[in-house]
Amino acid sequence: MEEVGIEVKDELRYVHCSSFIADDGCKVIDIVFLCEHRNGEPFRNRPLEVANIYYMSTDEVINHPKTPA
Repeated sequence: MEEVGIEVKDELRYVHCSSFIADDGCKVIDIVFLCEHRNGEPFRNRPLEVANIYYMSTDEVINHPKTPA
C-alpha cells in the first residue's frame, strides 16, 4: 500500500532482492515478493521511491532489453 497504493491478500512471500547500477548510472534496488492482489489500482504513491510500475510476465522480464545479466 505504501509505495504503489494497492492492498494485497495476507499471504506475502519474499522471493528475491538484488541491487545494481543501471546502464544510465541509476542505483537500483529490486525487491520481489509473490502476493495476490486484493484491491486498488497501482500508482506511484511514493514517486521518490518508485520510478515506474510494470506488469510483466517472467518471459517478458527475462527478454527485456534493459534486464541486467
